[in-house]
Amino acid sequence: MIKIFNKQNLTRLLFALILLLASFLRIYRLGEVPKGLQADEASFLINSSAILETLKDEDGQSLPIQLNSLIDPKPALYSYLQVPFLAIFGKNIFASRLPSALIGVVSIVLFYYLVKELSNNNKRLALLAMLLLSISPWHIVNSRATEEVILGFMLLVANLILLLKITRSTKTQPTHYFLFFLTAILGMYSYHSNKIILFGFYSIYFLLNVLRKNSKRLKKTYLILLALIFLSFILTLSSALTRFSAIGVLNNDLPKALIFQFTTKSTGQTPLLLLRGFYNKPFFYFRYFFENYLAHFNLNYLFITGGATRRFIVLEHGLFYFFEIILFFFGLARLIKYKKYANLIPFVLILLVLAPIPAALTTEEIPSSIRSFNLILPLSLIIALGLEYIFHILKNLKRKWNFLFAAITVLLYVWSLAYFIQQYFIATPIIYTNARSRHYEIVTPLIKDHLNDYDQLVFSSDLREMYIYLWLEGLISIEEVQAQPLARYEANYTIGKFKFYQDSCGFPEFEGRTLYITPANCRDGRPEKLRTVEQSYLDDRETPGFLLSDNLKIPL
Repeated sequence: MIKIFNKQNLTRLLFALILLLASFLRIYRLGEVPKGLQADEASFLINSSAILETLKDEDGQSLPIQLNSLIDPKPALYSYLQVPFLAIFGKNIFASRLPSALIGVVSIVLFYYLVKELSNNNKRLALLAMLLLSISPWHIVNSRATEEVILGFMLLVANLILLLKITRSTKTQPTHYFLFFLTAILGMYSYHSNKIILFGFYSIYFLLNVLRKNSKRLKKTYLILLALIFLSFILTLSSALTRFSAIGVLNNDLPKALIFQFTTKSTGQTPLLLLRGFYNKPFFYFRYFFENYLAHFNLNYLFITGGATRRFIVLEHGLFYFFEIILFFFGLARLIKYKKYANLIPFVLILLVLAPIPAALTTEEIPSSIRSFNLILPLSLIIALGLEYIFHILKNLKRKWNFLFAAITVLLYVWSLAYFIQQYFIATPIIYTNARSRHYEIVTPLIKDHLNDYDQLVFSSDLREMYIYLWLEGLISIEEVQAQPLARYEANYTIGKFKFYQDSCGFPEFEGRTLYITPANCRDGRPEKLRTVEQSYLDDRETPGFLLSDNLKIPL
């Protein structure tokens, strides 16, 4: 009689339980937490709704490949993934975030198979890595928001699995090559960071394998894979260049200012030739890039604070659980000492080196928990190796020590997960909501209440993002937005009764009854003839949001 709880069935049971836990942590209260529909999320939502209703995006492009978004072009793939969920659940926050949550769960499953392939079918390590990723704060937070990053991560993991399948197979399987190319091009298209990661990874990996004494067939296979990666890179490059021109490190004027300062102060003291050698753009911009790069290996950032991406901050929490720093160093030792895992080293090291580069090439949110998200792959694997290594060390000791360590480990993870849940689901939504456009969501119902009392409603201080929230509140239609493609990028933008101005705290005069919507700090510079109609506050009821003013001389 076959035992119910044999090794294979136990593995399946644990796999299913981890999957259930991962799903719960990513779907529970998804429409409420994180609190606030951040502007990028709102942009995806309006475009997905427009495609669902008209087969065009908000700018009237039929079945677009790129979305113009708010600041820079974004791949349209995530909006297409949202469409069926919006059709089923309606145009709401839960429906807009659900694809990301499900993609996050799928990426955990793929991570299990990747680790299993890398570790020569070590299911115990694969389950351990899967469990750690399923409860990872970094992964949970990114899975619960409408962002391309989790989609890009899933496609990256899938692509690496296909690499191993292809290179370890004795037969050529065209389906695997097709799927490899598909995951590569979609991965690069869906998230710009993947262009650097995939192209860099395969270039280095190909070089390492060419230097080895591999068979001609295997070298030919690597060459084909590299060619497919290069083709994917070329086909998706143009959109990345547009994005880089907007937020790239070369746009930062700080290195130029430092060069000017040091050159000016040193002129007459140091020979001109040396000044040019010391103070030049290539050196200072590389130094700036390298400073950004190293910031992503800061242990305080990884295990304590969680970085500078404010909309993804969990108060008093890092990207990993703080005690996992110990497991990280044990994992490095395991990776170096254990010959069985020798084939893991190039994978881990290459990804470890490449993952922060996309973030370091930008000027925003350094260190960035978004653009460096692929760093979670090698770091989670190293931490899993560390936990396995400690159990391996204790294996030769008495059973009670094994049991004690297991009990302490379980308690630490349970307590840490409970603390994360408290901080993420309860504390952060109450205390810290001003980084997720929550003030837009709060003020739009107030605007709706006063809509019929005024001839025009005027927004100043470049609040053009507000148009999406006005649409969500039903105050403007998709058709009205589509009728003026890209008009929101102009200095003055009018849609229906709503007028948007870029002037800071501007109060332009109009005939008729006018309601002014400005940031609360515009109160001091407001003309005396205007009065306060209403003031909005964030959820803490203390932080001011927007000021609604009108002209006292006009009877209401």
